[in-house]
Amino acid sequence: MKKIISASLLSAGVIAILPAQASAFNDVSMYEKEIQYLSEAGVIKGFEDGQFKPASSLNRLQAIQMILREMDVTDFSAADPDFTDVNAGDYGYEEIAKAVDLGIISGKTDIDGNSYFDPYGPLTRGQMAKILSEAYELDQEWRYFFNDVSHEHWAKDYIDRIASDVITTGYEDQTFRPENDIERQHFALFMARMLNDDFITGTELQNISFMMDQDKEYVFEEILEDETITYTLSFAGHTHVKDNDWEVWAQKFEGGDHKDLLYVEADNRLYSGWLGSEYFPRLDYPIYDGKEWSYTYGSESTHQILDTDATITTRAGTFEHVVVQEDLVSNQIQYYAPNVGLIKSEFGEERDDLNISTELVEVREASDVIADNPVQTELNPTEFETIEEIDGKAVIGELKDPGVVPAPSIDTVEVTIIVEEYFGDYESMNDTGLLFIKNNEPRKGVWIGLKHPEENLEALTTYLQKKVDAGEIPFDSVHIYYTPFTQDDLRERTRLVSDEVQKIASQHEGAGSIVSTDYNNGEIIVEHNFLNEVDQKKLQSSFPQYSIRFERIGTQIPDDDSQRIVWPDSLVTNDLTLNGHYIIKVEEDSFLTAQAGAIAGEHFDAVNWSFTGASEHLEIGQRVKVEDSGFVFTSYPEQATAVIVNILPTYLPQSADKTEAQVVRELIQKESFSDFAIKTISDIAFNEPADEWTITVVNSMDDAVVEMVIAD
Repeated sequence: MKKIISASLLSAGVIAILPAQASAFNDVSMYEKEIQYLSEAGVIKGFEDGQFKPASSLNRLQAIQMILREMDVTDFSAADPDFTDVNAGDYGYEEIAKAVDLGIISGKTDIDGNSYFDPYGPLTRGQMAKILSEAYELDQEWRYFFNDVSHEHWAKDYIDRIASDVITTGYEDQTFRPENDIERQHFALFMARMLNDDFITGTELQNISFMMDQDKEYVFEEILEDETITYTLSFAGHTHVKDNDWEVWAQKFEGGDHKDLLYVEADNRLYSGWLGSEYFPRLDYPIYDGKEWSYTYGSESTHQILDTDATITTRAGTFEHVVVQEDLVSNQIQYYAPNVGLIKSEFGEERDDLNISTELVEVREASDVIADNPVQTELNPTEFETIEEIDGKAVIGELKDPGVVPAPSIDTVEVTIIVEEYFGDYESMNDTGLLFIKNNEPRKGVWIGLKHPEENLEALTTYLQKKVDAGEIPFDSVHIYYTPFTQDDLRERTRLVSDEVQKIASQHEGAGSIVSTDYNNGEIIVEHNFLNEVDQKKLQSSFPQYSIRFERIGTQIPDDDSQRIVWPDSLVTNDLTLNGHYIIKVEEDSFLTAQAGAIAGEHFDAVNWSFTGASEHLEIGQRVKVEDSGFVFTSYPEQATAVIVNILPTYLPQSADKTEAQVVRELIQKESFSDFAIKTISDIAFNEPADEWTITVVNSMDDAVVEMVIAD
């Protein structure tokens, strides 16, 4: 944790918390010690009437005045910041100019591109995070999760920086509220915590994120009885599902097969699952020792936290502050490391008959597919060759056989560090080009793409040749090639298009999308289930500089809401076919279905569907087939968004007065079908001589079969 005590406080001898004294202000009741601490140090002054006005909003000028006082700045000479709303001679001009000169603030920009400062505008909590991070050069040690701070929020990194120093722990509901105006008492509290650890009451582990690092690649080994499976997880983009922005991670198996996994922290939970399939809640926040929680439909606990500060070693290394959790249903023990996620899972002693486990075996810098761009330079341990160049661009030529590359277990982090050292740091490398490390044919080796090779080619090749000859790069081939894109270029264009896609997605219930970039040609790929032709043309016209390819996934969401319910040509049928699902519960904007024709003792599907206006259009007892958005949260019942509801014809025997739907509705009104043990119809038959219906009911918890009779 980085703490900076400025010269002004040190010279005044103000380091520890001062003994309790009469408050300098007559209206302070909360954070008295912190406010007194800053008052004694001359950081805060209050108002002429002796008040501090603790609950009032702090304006932007007041914030920088407090920071500059704490820094003991006396020389206010600085260049004019050229803000349109602050001129020389104005109150606060010198402080604003000095704050810009010191890099603490940068101001705002209006729609015409003019810079302004807005000195009397309120400072938001997000802006507070930025100016404190910049003023005191705070480091980000951890990444955090707040329900209202997405990974794309402009202040995300700054909030992580002040949370790493425990300057903030957010609110009890795990929100940070970055757009709220910051109160004067809270700004004083944050400054006091930053300057003196004695004011800190929380820990840096509060609100810690258990999501993986997008700049890393994770290698897992999974044992399934006699079979061992190795796969890697690497970040592949984002997709918008159920009002949340999910991270997409490519799960790549040995042999070339791959799947797309989704991860998100939302609604106080960590979720993961497969794209277009099922999703599970993995952790429930806040995390504390002994906590029990449930992801099933009911109140019975399914998980328990056994430890929150374990030290666990896997082949990938030693991890601290690990959360140990037991799945009470399966007896599986799971280990989650902060900023990494799952590092290990195994079955407890009660299931020692199962040889099933998962282990994180390696963490390395992210790599990706090599673009088919012209190769400019090839290095190897015995030979250096520059391929002929024409007009500053390399000619595409045959690559030499790259030879045998060490197995994927080679620590590629070392290679990344070597390349980073040349550029200065990881961010500068991403701003210059691309770095990939390939462990598979046909292009094994280290690949470095440069957007402006004329600036770095000669010096970089000389630097790398020395590293290769010294044996510091454990690959037989290192290639430097021309790329028209840098890593930052590709990330930025993906973000810009993704933002616009999500604006359209917010207008459609059940909308889902994935936006990614083809590293070969820079083409943007938008996979979706809601964009019509007009939407696609608007998106393309908004980004004429990019090529955008649209691919549909799942069921296309209808433009007209009336098309979301499809009725059959004939509402009744004389033939009974127990397909589809029965609607067993209907609420205003949701309905619950259970699989028709289920067999006792076997698992049957049950899904809680989000569907706007469900109570106006659907009825208990109807049999339906539902087309979903392709994104399903696994619990029991599962959670999903219905895109189209197909009403199936209801069974009506020739001599019966009631339909199948009416009989099922009458039964459900007498007997609840949606308790913890969800029930459904296994069979239904009409007894004409007795003029009655016999319904066979099964439930999700046991093998019990119950027959019920409803008079016709």
